[in-house]
Formats: sequence, structure tokens, C-alpha cells
Amino acid sequence: PGTGKSFTIDDKTDDENSVRTTFHPDSDYASFVGAYKPTMEYDDIHYVNSDGVVRYTNPDKNREGRVHPGTEKKIVYKYVPQAFLKAYVAAWSNLDTPYFLIIEEINRGNCAQIFGDLFQLLDRNNAGSSSYAIHADEDISQFLSSDNKGFAALSDEQKDAIRAFELHKDNGKTQAVGQNILDGKLLLLPPNLYIWATMNTSDQSLFPIDSAFKRRWNWEYMPIDYDAMDWQFEVGSKRYLWSDFLKKMNPLIYNLTQSSDKQIGYFFAKADKKTDEALTENNLISEKTFL
Repeated sequence: PGTGKSFTIDDKTDDENSVRTTFHPDSDYASFVGAYKPTMEYDDIHYVNSDGVVRYTNPDKNREGRVHPGTEKKIVYKYVPQAFLKAYVAAWSNLDTPYFLIIEEINRGNCAQIFGDLFQLLDRNNAGSSSYAIHADEDISQFLSSDNKGFAALSDEQKDAIRAFELHKDNGKTQAVGQNILDGKLLLLPPNLYIWATMNTSDQSLFPIDSAFKRRWNWEYMPIDYDAMDWQFEVGSKRYLWSDFLKKMNPLIYNLTQSSDKQIGYFFAKADKKTDEALTENNLISEKTFL
């Protein structure tokens, strides 16, 4: 905790090239990928007469001089994409630009349930795309091919770029998958889509992450940077260097727990006061925050 995991990712991405989500015990496939949900939308008004069901139009102008549009707000069921599909569509829409799907606290959710069949896509080939494509279910396929939030609203140039995509397998074989991806029949992670996740291994995970899932990720350990800032903390009327305190405490924590993951990162507590009001940023951890 407090080693700057989220900060590091945030520093290398921005809102224009990333979508961020957080896993928690109630996360599931629908909340990560997408699902049909009720939503309010304008729809045509219909009525029944001797000719059957007829769309309502009223040529008469109202008091403001406007013609009635013949629509009203109704509850309709629509496929609503979530973090994965948003990142997936954005990456395929511009294959020349890196795009990031960021998952915070990945070990706090049931990864096997959340990823489902997308687990197969995590295997990457030497070119960076998924090694194997999977067949999309009917809901996802229809969304990708016909919804404006999918591939339907892309320009001809963007669609042509997807059509031209070929899967170069590590065994030397080539598979023309572009049209099937554009039609939503196949799912395949493009080489410009990166999935970055954070986890604190000292947290008590509610669901175990199995080794098959773990080995499909590259892991980077975030060490404690004792020189990250020049903070102090106060106890009573005395002030001490925060880095000196951590250097003394962390070996004690390790000896008690036999776990380096239980040690305290520099940003475990945040400075909430200033040692000098002339400073622009806080550099002092108050006694209340420290406790």
C-alpha cells in the first residue's frame, strides 16, 4: 500500500486513451463486458386502427407552431457496453494508437467469473494481438456490428483498417479475421490494446486468482521509494522525517509478519499540512492523520 501503483499508471495514460474500472466482490461478466439494460429513449408513437398498427404523426402545429415529432420517451431494453467493450471498440477504431484498459484492485473480484470466455484472449502472440480468437455470443455480436457505440458508426477508412487485419500466429500461419471482427462474429484483442491492472498482494482477496490466470500477465513489483518526497510527520510538538520512520518500521513489520507485502509505502499516509505556509503543497502529516 502506498507505493504509487495507481499513480504510475495514471501518469502514463490519460482519459483520451484509456478506460478505467475497479473490481469488487459484486463484479461480474455483465458489469465488466456489457449486458441488456432498461433505458429511457425516444421511440415512435403507434396506435391501432382498422389498418392495423400505424405510426402516429400529427401534421397539425401546436401553439408554438411546431409539428409534433411523433415520438415519446419510453423504456427500452438496449445492450449497454461496459469497460471491456468500450476499450475494445476504441482500440480497434484506431489501430495506430495505444489504448489502455485499466483494472484497479483486480484481486478483489472473482476473475474467473468476470473474464469468463475472455480469458482465452489474454494469450498474446509475438505481434501483440490475442493468439486465438473466440466466437462472440449473439448479444455482443449484434452490438458490435449494428450499434453506433460499436463498429456501426465508424468511417469507411476505419472499417477498412479492421477488414485488412490478419492474425499472424506464432506457428507461421496467417488467418484473415478482419471481416469477422468487424461483423462481431469473432473477438480478438488488437496489438494496441493494453490491459493494465493493480493489486496489493497483502490484501485479503475474497476470491483466489488461479495460476492459469496469473501466468498470462507480466508482473511488475512496485518497491518502496523512501526518497519519493521530503515529508515530515508530527507527534505533539515534535516533527520527524517520514522516510526515517518508514525505514525503521518496515523491517520490524517484516520480522513480525514474514511478509514484505505488509510493509508501508511512502504514500500510505498523505501529507495534509504545511511546515511553512509559503509552500504550495502539503509536506507534513498531522498527528491525527498519522494515528
